[in-house]
Amino acid sequence: MSKAGPPAMSKAGPPAPERRGTVRKQKVKGGDTDPKMEVLVNALILSVILFLLFPAGTAGQGPGKAAVFPKPISSELPMYPEQAKSAHITGTVKLWFVVNESGGIAQAEVISGSTALRDGAVSVVKSWKFSVGSMQPKVRYETEFVYVLNVQSKSGEPKLTVSMVDWRRVEVASELYVEAIP
Repeated sequence: MSKAGPPAMSKAGPPAPERRGTVRKQKVKGGDTDPKMEVLVNALILSVILFLLFPAGTAGQGPGKAAVFPKPISSELPMYPEQAKSAHITGTVKLWFVVNESGGIAQAEVISGSTALRDGAVSVVKSWKFSVGSMQPKVRYETEFVYVLNVQSKSGEPKLTVSMVDWRRVEVASELYVEAIP
């Protein structure tokens, strides 16, 4: 019976300590990882982290702060076009506009919407005036005007309700009185 001695030492010696600050490459089925792919993956991970920290619309305002969209400081009163009202036309008009350095509207045009409602919406947007510095000049912004018609059976003075939280959406609601059919 022979006695077994201590395990034999490898000729390579103990494993070398891992150095801090170095990137270890992991082997994949086909060989080494592609350095360009590593850069792309790291960039994607960084993008996701930044998106989670700074959601869209709050860039430059810091995490946890809500985006602020200013209202115009002056505007003509949006009206429900009489032709559209008598034809019972409702709908949404989408527009784009550009603010100039003094806060006025440099340009405004319709993207979509009923032709019966377009002129009134464009006229209102062109009348908007913002506080200087509240909107970035020479940038294209989009807004929408939502026209709602409430048909009533009682006669009387029709009401017009206009609501605007900020420049992104304006709601114009009008009442139309129609005689009830007996």
